[in-house]
Amino acid sequence: MRRLVIFLGFFLVLSSVAKIIPSEAEALPYAYVIPVTSKNWVNATRFANTLLYAGVPVYWAQEKFTVEGTVYEAGSFIVPVTAPSIGWRTLTPEKADSMVKSTAKIFPGIPLVSAMREFNASILVLKPPRIAIHGDQVSHCFAFYGLVEALGFKADIVMSMDIRNGILDNYDVFMFPGDSLPQIYSLGYEGCKALERFIIKGGGLIASCAGTIATAGVAPNESWPEKYWLQVGRWYCANVNTSMPFGSWTDWRTPWVKEAPPPSYISGYYNPPGIGLIILKNENPKHPVMLGIPTTFTVVHWQGPMLKPVPVGYIMWPRILPNGTTVWEDQWFSNPIPLASFYDWTENFTFMEYYANVWAQKNATRDTLMKTLFGRGISEGLISIMGGYMGNGKVVVSGSHPELGTRPSLEFLGDEDIQAKIYANAIYWQVSEPSFNPVSFPISYGVSQVLSLRSDVERLVKDISKDFPSPPDRLVTPVTTRERSTFGMTPQDKWSWFLSDLSENCKEVADACTKLTNMMSMLQSKLDGLQSLEKRLLELRRRGFEVDRELEQVHSLREMVLANIRRVNEDINFLYVEEWTPPDGTPPRQYAGAEVRMGLLQLLNLTKTRLGIVLSALRGEIGWPGYLGSVDAALGGYGPDGFMIRCLAFLSGDTIDSQVTINSIDIAVNELTNLITSLEERKSIEDLSVEMAKMKNETTSEIAKVKDATTSEIAKVKDATTSEIAKVRDTITTAYYTSIATGIIGALIGAVVAYLALRKSIK
Repeated sequence: MRRLVIFLGFFLVLSSVAKIIPSEAEALPYAYVIPVTSKNWVNATRFANTLLYAGVPVYWAQEKFTVEGTVYEAGSFIVPVTAPSIGWRTLTPEKADSMVKSTAKIFPGIPLVSAMREFNASILVLKPPRIAIHGDQVSHCFAFYGLVEALGFKADIVMSMDIRNGILDNYDVFMFPGDSLPQIYSLGYEGCKALERFIIKGGGLIASCAGTIATAGVAPNESWPEKYWLQVGRWYCANVNTSMPFGSWTDWRTPWVKEAPPPSYISGYYNPPGIGLIILKNENPKHPVMLGIPTTFTVVHWQGPMLKPVPVGYIMWPRILPNGTTVWEDQWFSNPIPLASFYDWTENFTFMEYYANVWAQKNATRDTLMKTLFGRGISEGLISIMGGYMGNGKVVVSGSHPELGTRPSLEFLGDEDIQAKIYANAIYWQVSEPSFNPVSFPISYGVSQVLSLRSDVERLVKDISKDFPSPPDRLVTPVTTRERSTFGMTPQDKWSWFLSDLSENCKEVADACTKLTNMMSMLQSKLDGLQSLEKRLLELRRRGFEVDRELEQVHSLREMVLANIRRVNEDINFLYVEEWTPPDGTPPRQYAGAEVRMGLLQLLNLTKTRLGIVLSALRGEIGWPGYLGSVDAALGGYGPDGFMIRCLAFLSGDTIDSQVTINSIDIAVNELTNLITSLEERKSIEDLSVEMAKMKNETTSEIAKVKDATTSEIAKVKDATTSEIAKVRDTITTAYYTSIATGIIGALIGAVVAYLALRKSIK
């Protein structure tokens, strides 16, 4: 029994020690991984959104990545904890860790993986999306609203009047639901222009069904004036008929080149392909919008448009400038990105041709059904979901309804409705910050998008140099030769020189990207250092020091660094569009003219597109465009080589500006660090108060001790005095009584002697 008691006591001691000493498993990780699969994507998305809106940084993996031997799918979320975040950290690592763990309890079915060792991942940096949904009575806003709310996004329903008054300035994403084309009419001219400006400046647009028709430059009838139309991408609706009877097939307009006059813009009658469940094919599984979406998937189609991309080399939307010249705004739009095409139908789909007799459809052969409007759309490879860029904005439009469930009730049921993930992905893609990939945890940087486009440009230059070392004859005619033999070079000389210079510029862009990457990494480290200084200053203020001015200085330095990072991000992604007031008194318009300032990605995209057009024209795949009428326009300073030189100017300027910022930060931080260190070594008011209280307590204690000692001594003296007095009194009393006794005895003896003498004398 005694041994058992000893063992239990020893065990309790060990248990208490184990609680005091943290184990390796309790250390903060570099990051947490929230795996996303087809079976948990709804709650995983809610988990990520809960963290985002709480101020916790969340990254979105764009490719598969491995953590400690386990492979996680693209589309999974990464939450940095001790790894430096990209941007200013709003929560300390400890608070972020606590927030993640407490949120994980709300979603017990979602695994939360701690990454304790370094790993690499290609990411997009997310921010909390601010979503506006068009809510006029002509739009089915509640399907969109119900979906985003179910996924943990925060959204508001806005009306056309709000849009005209500029409310979109407060949002990141605008969702245009389906229903009917009067949505555009309810927006009016000012609303359409406000929506265009919102997208060009960087806003995201998600449109569905009739919302897609409304944004593809379509008017429902010829009586609607042109000013109510929108065009947000390089595609058109293929099932809008101009003149053929109901059920026929024709493109509603033919794209035109610069030399050709624009068409009449009269759209005519709209042909709905059918209603029910269809099957789409994932055409771009690596695009952010299509991450985690199966190769084929079922979706509701409700009479929506079937989209066709505008071929490369065609120019859209002429604008007349104040000087009377025409600007063709092709550079507003990227090449269209087909995301999902029409692939097949299900037994739960009713073709438009069989609305009145569904039994005839059930008895029809597949060959017969392939001749329907929908069947011909499949044969021609028409697109249901399309993506692209307009200025700085990102656009995703769909002729079908991914937001709806795949049942006649149209109810969204959760994970099984994987097609709805397309719109969650679209929102994340549209609000994602420019990323610096690949990213390792701890964070490192690389301007991957710029480098990827640079590689594409370099490949095109090599192809042209190899297959077409000389310019085409149309650029070396006698007239052209006399006009274009500049700088002492013939067109042949310039052709060779520009190809060589383009190749060199590609290498310089790669080197400049490396330098800029290093600068961005250093700026991030400066942010982390400033945050550390802020924490020290806040502690000093808590102790009673006046450090408000120093805190303001830290915040000013932080804004300087963030402004530099934002400027670099803008230079990578920015497109500036000028505005002018037409002489006819109509409201101001925006145009992309000679003074347009374009960012790196726009310049490189334009370089790649221009070189692609040149190569296609050289190969005879397309006619030679009229605007490439010289070597300078095809390859030189007015074309790709000039674009690349502007890229280098951006990169060089950003690198120098970043270095200047870093130097300024270093000087200010050194001064602040010295000041903070000296203050930390000084005794603060709080410290002095504590010491005074301690001295007071010590003095009181000493006084109490002296008082106690004095009282004790007085008591001792009193006791001693009393004792001595008692002794003296006893001595005096004894002597007194002794003397009395002696006198009495003497008297008695004298009396006896006298008596004896008297008696003797008598005898």
